[in-house]
Amino acid sequence: MRISGLLLVCLAFAVPVPWFFSLSGDFPFGAIVSQYLAALAVVALGIGQFLAARVPGTEVLFGGLDRIYVLHKWLAVFALVCLGLHDVINADIDSLGRATGLMDTAKDVGEVAFYGLLILALISVTLFIPYPYWRWSHRYIGVFFALGVFHYLFVQKPFDTLSPLGLYILGFGLLGLVSYLYMVLLYARLPGPARYRVAGLDAYAGACEIIMQPLNTGIRHRPGQFAFFGFDLPGLSEVHPFTISAGPEDGRELRICVKALGGYTDELVAGVREGTKVRVFGAFGRFRMPKGNGPQVWIAAGIGITPFMAWARGLDAPNSGPIHLYYVVRSVEGAPFLGELAAIAGAVPDFRLTVHNSTTQGRLTAAQLVQDHGSQMSAVSVSYCGPVALRKQLFADLVASGLKKSRFHYEEFEIRSGIGLLAAADWILRRFR
Repeated sequence: MRISGLLLVCLAFAVPVPWFFSLSGDFPFGAIVSQYLAALAVVALGIGQFLAARVPGTEVLFGGLDRIYVLHKWLAVFALVCLGLHDVINADIDSLGRATGLMDTAKDVGEVAFYGLLILALISVTLFIPYPYWRWSHRYIGVFFALGVFHYLFVQKPFDTLSPLGLYILGFGLLGLVSYLYMVLLYARLPGPARYRVAGLDAYAGACEIIMQPLNTGIRHRPGQFAFFGFDLPGLSEVHPFTISAGPEDGRELRICVKALGGYTDELVAGVREGTKVRVFGAFGRFRMPKGNGPQVWIAAGIGITPFMAWARGLDAPNSGPIHLYYVVRSVEGAPFLGELAAIAGAVPDFRLTVHNSTTQGRLTAAQLVQDHGSQMSAVSVSYCGPVALRKQLFADLVASGLKKSRFHYEEFEIRSGIGLLAAADWILRRFR
């Protein structure tokens, strides 16, 4: 996550403080705090909806889209905490006068908005709920956000909606609503998506690399980026993100490797055929091959090999520096790209491939990396793509072994992620045993 984006978010939260502080001399302090918390929720949700709209330029300010989705999640969590406190702390101010019927309605609507957002947020972070149900429910967050904006507009408050403070908060409410309507009603219908046709398929055990040729101008991308793909197949037209497994081609050909992991991906691997039409949105992400002549370690776990294939396919001899790819697989038989990676390792002198079979060798450890690279470890740049648990363990152990934190690069492997509730519960239980 880029510090510039975080500073902008913090600034958006801080701007209303002087206005609310000026109100604290005329109204009860607790009520003003409650009003400020509600304003923070509107600002956070408005920014979150905007970030989810994949607007060009946001990656420059906030980092790759994978990081943006993480910020989107935590903004929603922060907003719900603010709304919960706002609901607990009495925001009513008697001196504002008698409430009208519309104001009473606004109060009721606010309650509906809060509990609706709370339920949908719980669904989002409850990872055992299948992806299609999460995706279906997630699109209704904007509806409850709209109810929250209605509540803000018509509920009694110690400032006028058309005052500078009122317009500031309303601006973020409108930003969120416009972003939501854009994604729901316009995003997939605008002439923006590139049109492709499936030109070939390379099958592996439980996976398939899909080769696509553009029907129009196609998209521009860099090695390691991902895009959103919607296939013209029954039940598969809704766009899903996949990493592009080859670098840019003159003809703008695209390749993605899809592993059958259940639900959508099972149906896609089984149903895709040559000639299938595809809509492509993108490209996104800032997971790039490190620059410079220093040694590099690439760690790919499972389908996390995909961005590294885009990097490896673009290597030339001599390359920028020695590269050691660790490819963690559960089974060597049928693992995607093994033959091609071996050929690249044979053709590029400074490219080394190690296949780690986790079924027979156990989890890849930092000790193995340190043993292989010894005194070079402090100068190595490590790039990782794979499950979060392995990433966190390797990062902690490698930093403890002398790797600089800034030299560990990764892409968020899962756009949908939890907030650590199970880990927190486990920590609490262990403390009280």
